[in-house]
Amino acid sequence: MISKRRLLNGIFVLAFPFYGFGLYRAFKGNLSEGLVLGIVPFLLIIAIHLIDMVYRPSVRNMTNRVYWVGLLYLVSLCGAQWFAYFTGFPGYNTINTTVYCLLFLVPFHASLIIQLHNRDNDEFNFSRLLLTGLLLLVAINLVGYMSGQRNAIHGFEGRMNLPYMHGVYDAAHILSFINLMLLFHLKDPLRRPLRFVGLSLIYGLNLAIMINVNSRLSFMVFVVLTVLFVFRAMRGMRSLFLISLFTMPLLMS
Repeated sequence: MISKRRLLNGIFVLAFPFYGFGLYRAFKGNLSEGLVLGIVPFLLIIAIHLIDMVYRPSVRNMTNRVYWVGLLYLVSLCGAQWFAYFTGFPGYNTINTTVYCLLFLVPFHASLIIQLHNRDNDEFNFSRLLLTGLLLLVAINLVGYMSGQRNAIHGFEGRMNLPYMHGVYDAAHILSFINLMLLFHLKDPLRRPLRFVGLSLIYGLNLAIMINVNSRLSFMVFVVLTVLFVFRAMRGMRSLFLISLFTMPLLMS
């Protein structure tokens, strides 16, 4: 019998390709329907957790101040959506505004539930679980692209327009994020050569896709961060993070 923890972890991994399919459905068919499809696995995680809580003799609060800071940020995003709706932003209505808010709030809480159910598992690695889900998202994008599907949201002629992404820049950013995560796993080439070679091949494939997606800004930022990581300068540059919160939006504009 499959354990509850493994069930939730499996659903979490599958949530990422579901999100991709949901985006494709949202912009090829019905927006709200597609966005809801994209968060169904996350909703399922929350539903299983709530049912589990009903059968527990007592419920204990496991959140801290960091949770409330994160929630405040997400609530501000939801507030921006409703502000756009009430000021007459084109395409916004009550249904899709509500769904967008769920899109912000649901995955966040589902991720916390995954952490909660694995808190006693010494072998649990959330980074590895997240990486697996993102790699699965890239894999189904490649299958869709090779079958002739193209991105319905945002794309350019001559570029690799992966179908189950939120446009060109979203695809490049996710690929950059995956490769930066892989850098942390690319170690012990002598003790674990097969793992090292396999991850190196995935890293190279992602890099090739990123170049073919051709988001110059994403690639430029990725190269800078890679150099900082390789030369172990990331820790020393940590103080610049606060400054980047103000400078990066200017660069991207």
